[in-house]
Amino acid sequence: MPAVVNPDDPIPPGTFTGIGGTPPTFGTPTPGAPPYPGGPPPRQTPPDTISIGKDYTPDYPALIKADPGYLAAQHAATAAEAAAAAQRRADIRSQYIQYGGDLAGWKDTYGDIDQATRDAAKANQYSTLAGLARALSQNQMQLRRQLAARGMLQSGDLSYGLNQLDTGYGQDQYNAGIAFGGQLGTDVNTYTGVLNSNARDMWQATQQAYSNAIQNPAYQPTHAIHADYDIKASTRANQAIYTYTNPDTGDVFHYTQDGKIWTG
Repeated sequence: MPAVVNPDDPIPPGTFTGIGGTPPTFGTPTPGAPPYPGGPPPRQTPPDTISIGKDYTPDYPALIKADPGYLAAQHAATAAEAAAAAQRRADIRSQYIQYGGDLAGWKDTYGDIDQATRDAAKANQYSTLAGLARALSQNQMQLRRQLAARGMLQSGDLSYGLNQLDTGYGQDQYNAGIAFGGQLGTDVNTYTGVLNSNARDMWQATQQAYSNAIQNPAYQPTHAIHADYDIKASTRANQAIYTYTNPDTGDVFHYTQDGKIWTG
């Protein structure tokens, strides 16, 4: 008597029946066998493995940059830096004009001294350098008058006196340069202090934004799992069933071929 085959019975992967033998009573071949006239269409062999879910890794840099706290810190840092830069520029230009010119050895790192500032410093008759030069000229004139009144204008006292005045003038210029350089250093240090504070604040904001992202359920990383064909469960369910065992917990999950959980 020919074997009776239920066309709804699951077909294990790679298994073929009805080939080269007596065809099933219902005329239903398994994959690989030619269709039998009058019977239902051939059934497809289920795949050995199916994937459940998708691999997902959050774009943490993008999430951090979109975090409200990070954006607020970034806005505050930008505003603080702009204000500090404007204050530095104004202070350095004012002090430059007051000093009266360039300071030997000082580099204008931020380009604060423009041509208008240089022209203003040069034209400032009350600048520190202009005052020192004026004092030197007056002292030289006074020395000559004093020596002339005593008939000693042609003596060695004039050369000695002028040399002393030049030495004193050089010392005064040096002292004025030291004071000016100290002011410039303070201006720059105040500005870089703001930058350092901004960097600290942004680091803290970045850490907080990252913490917010990894704690948000919507941004949890996921990985696709692969479930294997389970012939026993398939026979019991009368459909293709796939089994996945969690390697960490040992929990077993069953899925239908379309990826839905099966609890039968």
